[in-house]
Amino acid sequence: MKYLVKYSYVTDVAVKDWVAKTQAYWQRQEFKCEEVNEGEVVKVTGSRGSMAGNFGSFDMKKLICGLEVCRSSDGKVEVSLLVNGILQDITDINLWDFKLELILYERYVNDVAEPVFMREYIAARNRGSILWSISLFILGRRLSKKMRTRLEELCGDNELPTVERRR
Repeated sequence: MKYLVKYSYVTDVAVKDWVAKTQAYWQRQEFKCEEVNEGEVVKVTGSRGSMAGNFGSFDMKKLICGLEVCRSSDGKVEVSLLVNGILQDITDINLWDFKLELILYERYVNDVAEPVFMREYIAARNRGSILWSISLFILGRRLSKKMRTRLEELCGDNELPTVERRR
């Protein structure tokens, strides 16, 4: 199963600075990136992960994943992650990890500080992962409603990232 995670926002950061920040952020997320100019649209594309990561990792950054970030001349940015979930049991918490990567990317580009509750989120995610493991993949699949609400609030006026399941 593949998952397409999409998000869009508007920025007024200069294109040259936007490209540099975009590449810096996604490289820290373990993507190999390149810039592609297509007339009015500037793209940053990338990939990360491996089949070995899909086979034996609990770290979502090790899964095979493609990235496309497109910025139009009016400052509209569209971000897409295509996550290959082969050999994985992708939980609600895992999907929130991908959504959060996109939200934190926008905040980074626009110089908005990382939320203060990130340690709390990481602790909740780790508790869920442990519970998921020891319950033989039954429990610990979802974030609490309180944590989901806090993450949703990070989007501000933007809509939440969306996730589409693909075969």
